[in-house]
Amino acid sequence: MSPAQPSLTVALLMGGRSRRMGTGIDKAYLPAPDTGQPSWERQAGLLEKLNPQARFLSLRPGQSAPPLPATWRVIVDEIADTGPIGGIAACLAALQTDLLLVLAIDLLGMQPRPLQDLMAHAESGRGAVFQQDGFYEPLIAVYPKAAATSAAGFLHQGGRRLQPWLCTLKDEGMINVLPVRKAFSGYFVNVNDVEAYTELSQNHEPG
Repeated sequence: MSPAQPSLTVALLMGGRSRRMGTGIDKAYLPAPDTGQPSWERQAGLLEKLNPQARFLSLRPGQSAPPLPATWRVIVDEIADTGPIGGIAACLAALQTDLLLVLAIDLLGMQPRPLQDLMAHAESGRGAVFQQDGFYEPLIAVYPKAAATSAAGFLHQGGRRLQPWLCTLKDEGMINVLPVRKAFSGYFVNVNDVEAYTELSQNHEPG
């Protein structure tokens, strides 16, 4: 008898302030270069393809949510202005499934296959993360429920950079590390400023 698939919650990380985009620009509402949808809608659609048991929308305190269906639960950072670790820690604290898959709003080149690869290498009690050029890709990753205590401790001790926290998870056997396939390298562009958005837009036309 094959083991049961671990239960999954997906989380769309949308709590950034878009400071590098410039005044009045919220990257969560930019048209996605490949589909023309608002960024939040494109990314939520990618996550829905995984058929999760639960869905989280990670927001900073005071942030308004886009019009996602009621199946999406809003999770607000416990501590404001702590970067992605604040959102990940809050989602892990609320997690009721075995695994949490996170996706950042600004990874607008992302496609379904890397998400599927992450899930293929994750298991109950152990997540999965990509690594390229010596750096982890923590904003598209799968975290196990057991990482909640580690994330909360790291956050409350003043930790903000995700790379050292991922090293801790790896050392503690809570996450598998996957090299980024050469064919996937273009999917990991962070569209967090106007220059990156313009470059991605030049390589895609809405379909």
